[in-house]
Amino acid sequence: MTIPAAKGLFHKAISESGGGRDGVLTGRPINKENADSFYNVSAETIGVNFAHKQGIDVLMQQLWLN
Repeated sequence: MTIPAAKGLFHKAISESGGGRDGVLTGRPINKENADSFYNVSAETIGVNFAHKQGIDVLMQQLWLN
């Protein structure tokens, strides 16, 4: 929906998974930093940072240690 060739094809649309919204993960490298001037942070880094902020990484460490 965000590529130039799709312009004018949609009057209304529902985007549920995030891939159709420009600037979220569209075209973002999965695990390579600074691969593009628009996306200097990889999708993997975004996910790891989110998990860390939510304390998920600590929870996973506790589960693996038990």
